[in-house]
Amino acid sequence: MNWAYSKKTNHFAAALLSIPAVLSACTQLSTLNTSTPSIATAKSFVPTGTMAAKIFFSNSSDNASGSFDSSSISAASSGTSLTQATSATVFHLGLQPTRVFNPDGTLLGSQQYNTDGSVNTASINHWPAWLQSVDIGISGPNNPNATSIACANFAGSTTNDLGAICNLGSSQVPCGASKGQFRVSEADCTSNTQTGIGGPNDGVYLRAVFNRGSTGLGPTENILVVIEYVASSLNPAPISANKCFSESGLFSPESCSDFVWRAYLKHNVAEITQPFFLLIPPMVNSLLGFAQNSVSSVGSNPSTRQLVLPLATDPNLTVLQISRIKSNFTNTLSSTCSSSSPLCAGVIFSSMTFYRI
Repeated sequence: MNWAYSKKTNHFAAALLSIPAVLSACTQLSTLNTSTPSIATAKSFVPTGTMAAKIFFSNSSDNASGSFDSSSISAASSGTSLTQATSATVFHLGLQPTRVFNPDGTLLGSQQYNTDGSVNTASINHWPAWLQSVDIGISGPNNPNATSIACANFAGSTTNDLGAICNLGSSQVPCGASKGQFRVSEADCTSNTQTGIGGPNDGVYLRAVFNRGSTGLGPTENILVVIEYVASSLNPAPISANKCFSESGLFSPESCSDFVWRAYLKHNVAEITQPFFLLIPPMVNSLLGFAQNSVSSVGSNPSTRQLVLPLATDPNLTVLQISRIKSNFTNTLSSTCSSSSPLCAGVIFSSMTFYRI
């Protein structure tokens, strides 16, 4: 037999004999790969308890569902002092509510405060542990960054909302808020309120502080905030959007809107950070530039804004602050918008609801 042919035949036979071993190895490898690996899963603890809380921005003696005591409003009618805070400590807060409600408007709980603004722990009655505090800035002589009593206050306490008029020549319509409602009148804020920056010393603001400790929100929880309000401007939005941008192309609503409110999400009350959300504009109520039916229906278009606070992304985020930033007009409004006229230019806040999600 030819030697080369014999060698090829032997190699072929050896290859055939090795096939069962290879198949056996593949079968064993496949069996090993199909086993389910054991993976440790981290369990996150979500505290039980109240899942939502609502604050009504109204006076309890004038509105059965108001969160703020009339006695506290009277005491703060000349303005709240500026908040003094460090990254770890808050020395003073604005006006704080004494009642909190369920989303359907039924009473959820209450608490009272000591003279230094701290919570009187003995008075806590079903107040949600995860909602550490809520406070608002009231204008007046005691508030150096918003000195006019009629700027940000409760209607009727020391303001003349019931007599406020929008004077549009042949048309005059009431422009005040209902008695007992917290409102901001730009005709009274423009010349005596400093520009807000989302910091602790803003004169006009809404603020909520959340408890991220073991008795508060869980590490995977976020907060859905629903804000109900009526915002009115004297001037409509500009036809050209170019007015709303700076020369470098940055969006700047302060250049084209009668006034601006922004929201800030912060690690503590003292922190100053970039805005998180633009609350106002937009505005759906405007007195000039639109059809005249907007005059007769001033303030009849309420707004509801929703924003999700991504607290689960950072365990140290605790503060939501919504601040009035600035006005874009001067006091030439005096001939059109009287004092205490939030429906001419300003905001009437109705409620703010917090949902754990």
